[in-house]
Amino acid sequence: MGGRHRWLKDIFNKMQTLIVYLKTKLHRMRDMALAFAMILAMSIVMPSSGISKSEKDLPPAPTGIYFDMPEMVINLKSNGRQPTYLKITLSLQMAKEEDRQSLEHIMPLLIDGLQNYLRELMVDDMRGSIGMYRLRNELLLRAAAIAQPVKIDDVLFRELLIR
Repeated sequence: MGGRHRWLKDIFNKMQTLIVYLKTKLHRMRDMALAFAMILAMSIVMPSSGISKSEKDLPPAPTGIYFDMPEMVINLKSNGRQPTYLKITLSLQMAKEEDRQSLEHIMPLLIDGLQNYLRELMVDDMRGSIGMYRLRNELLLRAAAIAQPVKIDDVLFRELLIR
């Protein structure tokens, strides 16, 4: 019976390894599909002719109030024994000056909510432009949910360092 138990345990371990491998492949395939969709959308929206836009055709410069968050250093999830750290500094964009004061009052909640999310990330989650795009959107969703009723329009990276 001992040999059979070991055999089943080996099969179980191999199945777990296969599941992890398939999850990473699906994650990468999803990223590639998202990148392809973005490229396709841009090619449809942007004119393909060589005519450049004049300054009057350009959208207006972004306006808004920017709220600088303090620098955060987060220990990321890692598979290895050596810890991986993320150093990140963000700015939040909003429309009204009054919203800045509201954010100052809930700063501990914002930092806690964003750090909880960031601690669960792995370095692979932030690879490439798709990883950064996904990270920005996730941070925006979480910051907007925490800051309600303040409307946060965008999250900007002032500094991002992975070590």
